[in-house]
Amino acid sequence: MTEFLKAIGWAMVPMAILLPLCIGVEMAWPRTRYSLRERLPGACYVIIVPALIAALSWPLHQAWTMLGFGSPVDVSGLPVVAKFMLLFLLFDFLRYWEHRFEHRFWWPVHAVHHAQDELHAANSYAHPLQAMPEILIVTIPVSLIETGGPIVPNILWTLFAFQNLVIHSPLRLHAGRWRMLYIDSHFHRIHHSVEERHWHHNFGFVLPFWDHLFGTAHAIDEREWPATGVPGVPSSLDARTLLVQPFRDWARRHKRASAEQWDSALE
Repeated sequence: MTEFLKAIGWAMVPMAILLPLCIGVEMAWPRTRYSLRERLPGACYVIIVPALIAALSWPLHQAWTMLGFGSPVDVSGLPVVAKFMLLFLLFDFLRYWEHRFEHRFWWPVHAVHHAQDELHAANSYAHPLQAMPEILIVTIPVSLIETGGPIVPNILWTLFAFQNLVIHSPLRLHAGRWRMLYIDSHFHRIHHSVEERHWHHNFGFVLPFWDHLFGTAHAIDEREWPATGVPGVPSSLDARTLLVQPFRDWARRHKRASAEQWDSALE
């Protein structure tokens, strides 16, 4: 447990450095202006949640080895560049499908993140339970791969955590013609749009390739900068509201499903 807590502490360091950097860039070249105070409430989740996810990867890998499961995939013998590129593609592919999973099966939690009408780097995570699908769909599969050490996976975790900050930032800086190869904040803002025509599009994190391959890409109009949020879900950053909201939603769904079953039984 002590080693795991140390791993989380070290994993928090890059985010504690990168988040202020992103906030500084947001304030220097903003597409939408928010005060520093408006950014602070979500900062703790942004630093802690990705660190927890990243810190689990290598201990899980060691646990599988101790339990005698071994690694079904071994890339430790590959050159560093090849190993990095292979794992990068795997990370991005898994994050795409993890994101789609959240929308389909984990929406009451993910909706808290989407509800924010002030979209910026410090809001890239809005609830601690957002970590659960990422651990299940990304961390555990990655932990089953023999990489020869934690360095390459840790670098990738940090890069993807940083990209998560970038795509939520309200920046004037954008990828322009390179958007077919790289996801910028404009591409991802469409995903957070309140407009129904934008819903269920642009799930990717780094490469838009997966959205184009699986038919979820939405073409970008450079003039578009839609408002963000979810109708009916509060955007308040009050800690209690954020934590309780998914459970209220699940309770309402259960009550509605029970009422429908009762009505069906009476027919």
